[in-house]
Amino acid sequence: MTICGRFQNAVKSFSIEVLAMWFAFWDRCVRWYVKIILLLAIAYVISPYDLINDTVPFWGQLDDIIVLRISYLISRKIIDPVILEHCRERATKYLDAGMANKLRFVAVLILVWGFALFLFAKYLMHKIGIL
Repeated sequence: MTICGRFQNAVKSFSIEVLAMWFAFWDRCVRWYVKIILLLAIAYVISPYDLINDTVPFWGQLDDIIVLRISYLISRKIIDPVILEHCRERATKYLDAGMANKLRFVAVLILVWGFALFLFAKYLMHKIGIL
């Protein structure tokens, strides 16, 4: 297999895992504390306050990657394997059906709105005098 083929397989399996975690997050059978673990990891990555500032090249992103990886491994151990396999099958069908374009659109839309809300909150904090 060529390097390009390996890279494509790695991207596809990564996409399936991320989407499976998304589906598992919304599954009612998944326990609440697993959802809290995933939310805290996402909040850490989004937050401007990190152990290592994100402006530091490589090291600033490395701590975010480590936090995401640890939360993924913990969540994968806690979630029932049957539910996780069902979510993986659902993610594979979702990606094979071409629904990824809609997912990208929604992700970009959420990022834009999140950034706008972040700027608004920062502006309000500056006006109030917190910053």
